[in-house]
Amino acid sequence: MSVSTKPAPSGAPAFLALACVGAILTPGSAWAADPAAPATGDAAGGGTADAGEGGSHREQWITVKGTYARPDVASAKSTASLLDTPQTITVIDKATLQKQNLLTLRDALTTLPGITFGAGEGGGGFGDSINLRGYSANTDITIDGVRDSAQYSRTETFDLQQIEVYNGANSVFNGSGSVGGTINLVSKLPEKRDETVIGASGGTDDYYRATLDSNIRVNDLVAFRLNAVYHHNDVPGRDVERYKRYGVAPAVTIGIDSPTRWTLMGYYQHDDNVPQYGVPYFPALGGKPDGIPYGQYFGYANVDRQKQTIGQLTSIVEHDFDDRFSIRNLTRWEEIKQTTVVDPPQAGVFHLGDICITGAAPLGYVPEGAGGTCKSGSIVVPEGSYLPGGPRGNLRDTRNTMLYDQVDLRGRVQTGPVSHEFVLGASAAWEHYNLDTGKLFMNADGSNPYAASGLPQIIIGGDPVDYTGPLNYVRSSKPYGSRDDYAAYLFDTSRIGELFEVNFGLRWEHSVGDFTTINYNVTPGAAFETISANIPQHTSDNLFSYRFGGVFKPTRSVSLYVAYGNSKTPSISTVNGGCTTGTVGTSTFVNFCDFAPEKAKNYEIGAKADLFHHHLQLTAALFRNERLNFRLPSTGLDESGNSVSVQVPGGKSRVDGLALGASGNITRAWTIFANYTYLKSKVIKSLPDDCEANPTGTAACNTLYLAAPLQGGPLQQTPKHSGSLFTTYQLPFGLQLGYGLTYEGSFAIVTNPSALIDGKYPKSKDWLTHRFFASYPVTPKLTAQVNVQNFTNTHYYTSIRNNGWAIPGATRSATFSLFYNF
Repeated sequence: MSVSTKPAPSGAPAFLALACVGAILTPGSAWAADPAAPATGDAAGGGTADAGEGGSHREQWITVKGTYARPDVASAKSTASLLDTPQTITVIDKATLQKQNLLTLRDALTTLPGITFGAGEGGGGFGDSINLRGYSANTDITIDGVRDSAQYSRTETFDLQQIEVYNGANSVFNGSGSVGGTINLVSKLPEKRDETVIGASGGTDDYYRATLDSNIRVNDLVAFRLNAVYHHNDVPGRDVERYKRYGVAPAVTIGIDSPTRWTLMGYYQHDDNVPQYGVPYFPALGGKPDGIPYGQYFGYANVDRQKQTIGQLTSIVEHDFDDRFSIRNLTRWEEIKQTTVVDPPQAGVFHLGDICITGAAPLGYVPEGAGGTCKSGSIVVPEGSYLPGGPRGNLRDTRNTMLYDQVDLRGRVQTGPVSHEFVLGASAAWEHYNLDTGKLFMNADGSNPYAASGLPQIIIGGDPVDYTGPLNYVRSSKPYGSRDDYAAYLFDTSRIGELFEVNFGLRWEHSVGDFTTINYNVTPGAAFETISANIPQHTSDNLFSYRFGGVFKPTRSVSLYVAYGNSKTPSISTVNGGCTTGTVGTSTFVNFCDFAPEKAKNYEIGAKADLFHHHLQLTAALFRNERLNFRLPSTGLDESGNSVSVQVPGGKSRVDGLALGASGNITRAWTIFANYTYLKSKVIKSLPDDCEANPTGTAACNTLYLAAPLQGGPLQQTPKHSGSLFTTYQLPFGLQLGYGLTYEGSFAIVTNPSALIDGKYPKSKDWLTHRFFASYPVTPKLTAQVNVQNFTNTHYYTSIRNNGWAIPGATRSATFSLFYNF
């Protein structure tokens, strides 16, 4: 376990590794001399502390008076504390979110090493694209333990109690997938006290924000909590992109002090954003070509948009039979709608200096033609201009709905000398997905108004360009997906005396997936808008997953453990997409659903220790995560001798790594949170058996070889070194100062042989950012806070797409906030 933030530069990996363990070398006498003294600072990565009656600063709404409050996992399936759970789990609590001004899920996860981000768009559309320990985690996000598989942008943390990251293959917790791990978002619930916090913030880049967190104990039976937010900001360093949203989350608990409790929660959020698609990025030119401004927008500012609405209703009924047994039922309905119009700067032609950047592999640029001309077909691109190409004016209108129910029986029993804490449960989920997609920049008859002249060109370094042509929506397809999952599971922690614990989880799941696409003819003429359908896809799989761990406790505050777990991923792994299809000849689709599920395995050995009377926790783990049996492209012949694009199982890759963490108080005034992760990734098998021995022996195998990841090479978007640090110090008169840094090492952008440049993988550049935090209790009820992000104004890229564009990281920004507590 650990609890949140980020690390350093080229020489930074060694520094970060030392930072995570350096707290041990810091004199511990501050705690040893006064073991009963409460903490006055709060852990930079999670726990918070109260200064006591005479303290200089009370952390409103996030303190346990007079004690150090370490966050713990909130999962209903957890049967042990973080210290005694044999797995690397990172918790980012609401104190950390507030102190570092982490407003979105992406902001929060950026502070964790081992996590990178794709460039916005996955198979399900625009939204969070997360890579956890080398593997996609787009559909491995849960809210209160409930799968949240829609592809959208999780832009708010106002209603989050904490964020939990479970590292390593573990579909035993939340179902199929979870190859690299799971990310769980924990909602705020009513509490047994009266407290209201009003927040107001302003800052650079047209930043303003208002929040409300009000918990009211109505009477002995009822407690009510209301969280609300309004937010607006331009993206620092960008000309056009902005975030604008509001949200409200009421919750009420009836029977808050009784054995039987019913909590009803609602959540509503609406976003009106300009999506980020960044700038052109070509590895052969060292990344962003010289002459292209870091902040320029290459879309059409007046039509590009991302509008999303999130609606959620949750019921939780709990009953305590006695102090040993309890039962809990959670029911949730959710609907997520998103409409996007996007214009990414991929394809097209950039005319810069004496080169024409085309995006063509492998180099991405060609010299100017005779007389200094730069053309796309017959269209001339003047020097200093960009002729857009690729998917311009694409409109996607998506709708995800889900109904979910989960029941858990929790108990504690004794069998001879062994004590057990267990959870026995079952769940059912029904998900549906609809997409309406097509092109917007068209004539009413479906013809392309720019077929001859090209889309309106954009001056490089000029002002944002508005689209002034015809706007007519021409639908191209309507995919539909559904997925039903039924599961039963058992988790248990067995304690054998004071020294040994055995922790295990078992899960059986029946997963049924269906997907089909209705296609619309977009060719002008008699056949315009006529309909055809792909072959419906269907899967039905029984999945068995598990996790086992053994814990040795030489002292009560130290855990040494070994663990092993797996995950299973069916062919239809998400409601947003079906199985991969291939073609026979020119038109007939081949369904590749009838494959055994992919597998993943995680091996881990680690240690956790609570020091200084549980004020500081250190963690270390070595791990191997393997992905097995994933689909590989192949070719063959059908009965008529036609060439067939097919898929075969058998792919294999792995990630070996080291994770170090430190979180808590070094002294009563000094807190630290530090994480370091080392990842060594390798593609073990990426070609089918008939091509593996001689990948260039035939034309078909050579084609596959050039397009597949190179065997023996690294995985994409998996940096070897990454880390984070956030530390605060509270002065005697109440002022608290903090410093943080985030480091991400370079990683391979693309790994197939056809993309090699001078025999080397195109790689990103490593980056290091710094941030500053300060807070001061103006009065006992009013706290002022200052945050400066990226105060060295480093230019870097958080997401790099392998087809010619990347999203720049936010430049320097500053915010000033006031929090009033009563």
